[in-house]
Amino acid sequence: MTNKKLTSFAGIEKGMKFRVINTSNGHNYPVNTVLTFKRNGSGIDTMCDCAEEVPQGNALHIHQIEILTEVSLSNMKAKLKSLEENYKKEKAELSSKIKFCEENGLEIYDDDIFKISEALKVIESSKSGVEKAKMIAKLIKEI
Repeated sequence: MTNKKLTSFAGIEKGMKFRVINTSNGHNYPVNTVLTFKRNGSGIDTMCDCAEEVPQGNALHIHQIEILTEVSLSNMKAKLKSLEENYKKEKAELSSKIKFCEENGLEIYDDDIFKISEALKVIESSKSGVEKAKMIAKLIKEI
């Protein structure tokens, strides 16, 4: 497990794991025990009744815990899949830009020229008017 310290409960999601490292205010959460958040956190530094394993827990301050990020096989596989998908998308986009520059004799890529060129291709295509409008609208949204 990897430890991650925070300054507030913002970003805490239900199901995340944490360990209590300090008991200065009698919060009744067991020290050095891995617990599970039972709800999402907010931008404050105190949270009450937050552990699934401790019913009716008292106020727990952010400095009294450490967040635990599990490095499970399924999490690593999901992360790898996400990285591969992003890589393929970015590679395809960059390849398209390189091809555009090479086909048009450009040494410097210009996003505006590329998008206008793509719009012209759509206009010249044999698609229906609505299909063309949808494709051009998508290009405009990417700007």
